[in-house]
Amino acid sequence: MVAESWRQRQGRRRNKVSALDTTLDPSLNGYDNVQDLLAALTDLGGSTAQIITPEGLGADNTGMTDAFPEVKEAIETAAAGGFRCELRGTYRLEPTSVIQATGGIKLYGGGSLYVASAPIGNRLIDVLVEPLATYEVLQVEPDVYDYAGVNSSDSKVTKLTLAEADADLVFPGMEVKLVSQDQPAGGVSGAYQGEHAYVLAVASPYVYLSAPVRYAYTTTMSLLILDTSAEVFCRDLKFSADWDALVANNWSFEYMRIAGAVEPVLGNLRMRDGADAGIRLAGTVRAVSSELAFKRFRNAIITQQITGYGIRETGTFGSVHLAPRGQDCRHVWTSTTGAGAGLDLVVNGRCIGATIFGGEGQANNACAWDTHPDADGVTFAFCKSFAAYDGEAGSYSGIQLRGNSKAIGCEVFGGQVGYLLKREYANEEGVRRLVDCDYYGNDQAIVTGYAVGLTGADREVAYDIEGGYHETDDIFAWQFLAPGKGRIRRTKVKLTCATEFHSLIHFESEAASAVLDAKGIEVDIQDATGGSFRLVKYEPAGVQVDIEATISNGAVPWTAWVAPAAGFAETITAYGRIEADTMPTSTDGGASVPVGSTWAAHVTAKGGRIGNNGRRIRVAVGNEDKSLSPGNSLYPVLQIMVTANSTGSRITA
Repeated sequence: MVAESWRQRQGRRRNKVSALDTTLDPSLNGYDNVQDLLAALTDLGGSTAQIITPEGLGADNTGMTDAFPEVKEAIETAAAGGFRCELRGTYRLEPTSVIQATGGIKLYGGGSLYVASAPIGNRLIDVLVEPLATYEVLQVEPDVYDYAGVNSSDSKVTKLTLAEADADLVFPGMEVKLVSQDQPAGGVSGAYQGEHAYVLAVASPYVYLSAPVRYAYTTTMSLLILDTSAEVFCRDLKFSADWDALVANNWSFEYMRIAGAVEPVLGNLRMRDGADAGIRLAGTVRAVSSELAFKRFRNAIITQQITGYGIRETGTFGSVHLAPRGQDCRHVWTSTTGAGAGLDLVVNGRCIGATIFGGEGQANNACAWDTHPDADGVTFAFCKSFAAYDGEAGSYSGIQLRGNSKAIGCEVFGGQVGYLLKREYANEEGVRRLVDCDYYGNDQAIVTGYAVGLTGADREVAYDIEGGYHETDDIFAWQFLAPGKGRIRRTKVKLTCATEFHSLIHFESEAASAVLDAKGIEVDIQDATGGSFRLVKYEPAGVQVDIEATISNGAVPWTAWVAPAAGFAETITAYGRIEADTMPTSTDGGASVPVGSTWAAHVTAKGGRIGNNGRRIRVAVGNEDKSLSPGNSLYPVLQIMVTANSTGSRITA
């Protein structure tokens, strides 16, 4: 109870009534005292707002009986009238239809929604903000200097041609979305092209967008005018469902879909025991969420394939998610194509520019943080994944990157694969990037791969890795299951494998013709007791490796810097500059490299010491295999300093 002030006591003496002491019987809209009611009548901006609650419509807020009709009426009435809907109790829901919040919603309260029977229509709440208008686009000029009829020498814009009557209804400052029936790169059947934009100027019949469009448009094009006046706020609520019934009956639904909204705001939502998605963002612009938490959104039984996503985005632009958390989910956050998302035109296109910052995932059964191939410019920043498990009878990881996406400063802990860099579709575009990302576990830190059915060049995975620390006791730290070009820089690795024949890098048979450029690599094998360490091991033909590495092995022996896997005799093109505490045990640092390979090695012990009469520097081209001495060529455009005994020599290609 709040202590009375001097002014309040004076009010009593003057026969004035204090709001602190005035109760409401019966309660009004769920409030039983005037003080709380007055506080609720003031919204976040300080203005008064009309409030509606299910209790005011006769709902049971104890969770004992079905309150779905009253909850539905309260939310839909609030959406239609611009009211604020407050859910403060516990509401049992036995849905008979979708709760449709058309035009936006303000939903608050600290209450709980418990889904006791399967929702109808694949979602519980649908927040739909429809476009104000849709106009046919006659032509797109994606990269012009023409700005509202005047040439510009310093900026490029996109010029759309509309019918004059339509262009006259478009104004500068409008938020729009350009869509077509073209299939986007990385898309699947039923997914179409689209991207959000800003109207910079209009000179009828031309409409100028503020920047060159990112994608190609060739078929049936439309310009959607988005409704920026619709407000979507949802805070301080809990959602849950009957998990046993969900599993037994294979329910599939979204707790909430938000479609077409500009700058929706979500905060402090707790969702658990779900299937499909907790939050589905469809065609939204610059959505912001903070402190969302999800638990048990997953495949309950492998054969039932109950998918589970905390946040699922489709055709969105510029979302920012702060500190999302997920436990026992398929993915805490993911992006998917527009197929099946509903509201066809608004959800067209890839998920562009989403940022997930400071997320925490625990015990997720596929991977905590995931991008599907439609991702374009998606970033996971300082996200963590702990102790994932294989709940799908397939691959699992801490972070999975498909499409054009990256992870910065992320950490993966536990037994799962650290970072899975994968290609899903033949027409997929993008580079998977890791920047200062760490891994601590007993599996591979990095794995590349591709989907079943892809062939030839369609299997190639492009990746770029900068920095990071990887620690594992597996037989190899980096496993390449896909061809393609990759670059790795400044990465530190600690191997603690107790099994013989372990390595830093392993190219599997599927990675034929893979190309790897790795520089500034530091490998610590002092706690790897298995012995027979090879820096690079490979199976397929056509692999190309250029690596600079330092090996900290102490007194632990190591075998070779490059070697074919047991039972394989394919040729390789490999260049290595390796320094270790001691020299490798194999002759010249290469263990039985097949004849016909092209390779060159500069292998030294610390301090420039070269053992075995200087034969640690060796070059092989075709069937030739020569010890290197002054005057010999190493390989094109390579300059190295060779220290042998007390004589210094520079060898120049």
